[in-house]
Amino acid sequence: MLKWDQDHLIIIIDSVRAGKVTGETIDKMVHRILWVIYKTALSSNRPKGSLNTPAHSKAVYDIASESIVLLKNEKHLLPLRTDGIKTIAVIGDNAVRTNHLGGFGAGVKARYEITPLQGLQNDLEKKVQITFAQGYRPRMFNPRNKNVDLNLPDSSLIEEAVNTARKSDVAILFVGGNRDYESEGRDRKDLSLPFGEQSLVDAVTAVNANTIVVIIGGAPYDLNKIKKNNHTIIWSWYNGSEGGNALADLLTGKVNPSGRLPFTFPIALDESPAHYLNTFPGDNLTADYKEGILVGYRWYDTKKIEPLYPFGYGLSYTNFVYSTLHTTRNSYKPGETITVTLNVINTGKMDGKETVQLYIGKRGSAVERAEKELKAFKKVMVPVGKKVSVTLSIPVNSLAYYDEKSSQWIVEPGEYQLMAGTSSKDIEAAASIHIIGGK
Repeated sequence: MLKWDQDHLIIIIDSVRAGKVTGETIDKMVHRILWVIYKTALSSNRPKGSLNTPAHSKAVYDIASESIVLLKNEKHLLPLRTDGIKTIAVIGDNAVRTNHLGGFGAGVKARYEITPLQGLQNDLEKKVQITFAQGYRPRMFNPRNKNVDLNLPDSSLIEEAVNTARKSDVAILFVGGNRDYESEGRDRKDLSLPFGEQSLVDAVTAVNANTIVVIIGGAPYDLNKIKKNNHTIIWSWYNGSEGGNALADLLTGKVNPSGRLPFTFPIALDESPAHYLNTFPGDNLTADYKEGILVGYRWYDTKKIEPLYPFGYGLSYTNFVYSTLHTTRNSYKPGETITVTLNVINTGKMDGKETVQLYIGKRGSAVERAEKELKAFKKVMVPVGKKVSVTLSIPVNSLAYYDEKSSQWIVEPGEYQLMAGTSSKDIEAAASIHIIGGK
């Protein structure tokens, strides 16, 4: 049993003994759990299925490899050219930490998990000497000691990491969170990297000019200093059983990165709507959603707040060019479908997948609207030197807004802007249409 589970069990037992929780309440909760088990795992009517098949592993790998986001590749260090590399320093506890082999709450309990270090060893160990250094000590959150500083650097581990990086041709530095730090039941106080990781990044970067920073996490961190000082940055996730193999294949060029950010990275926490509008944690722990419909990227785009990384952002090892955007007609009516077509050309030197994002905005609306909203997207494979035609369809009714006075959805007539881009900030092609006979 994990330490976290033990702590909760002790709390429950103490609460029963103190009379805060009745035995009847415990019986009801146990009954619910056993009822689900009886109706599912122990049921004779359960349909025959399969677990942990090679096909499942292939699906997990494909999902992981297409989700990793290349944030920066300024020096074109990636993909790694192993013919010129003899030694690689793999640094950071996240390179060896597993996140899916059990846990509490909604934790995934996978049959196996390939860590980033294992993935790199699988790909490179016969070609390159790989050395590991832990770099930082991930301190566990303890609900009984909430005042423990989780962000203290470990000078001895940093010194070891620096010595390892100094003697290597390339350093791959793994930082970010883990499932103990990004956990249920509590919020992060800020966006800073935990466990003194920024100090580790600074120290390793100072001694090895070929440092690649890989951030593992499920929500934004403050990457301002890393973005400014580091030339090669990757955002990875808690990417499941095959996460290490997928990441290694991306680093070595077997996979061309095609992941896109599903949220906006703010430059500072106080520029996010909840903090900008001073609604969190609110009065008497009641938070009002004062941003209204301006959720996520809609807030930053509409309020002209420059993000650190915009929604939908992600780089590739190749280059894509968008052609002119076309629609089948210039005007549409409610109930009809807008058909948008554009060409994507791969002008680089590697086959790759591009995610075309189609945003729509209404000028001079009768109600408050976001500057633009994502209405359709499509990921397409584009071979080197080839042109691929991309068609996206948007129902006119999806442009409606909810009118509070009449309690109905209204398609507002007028001019709408169609914008195709590589993120909510980077628009590559645009056109306009008219909606007639709305409402």
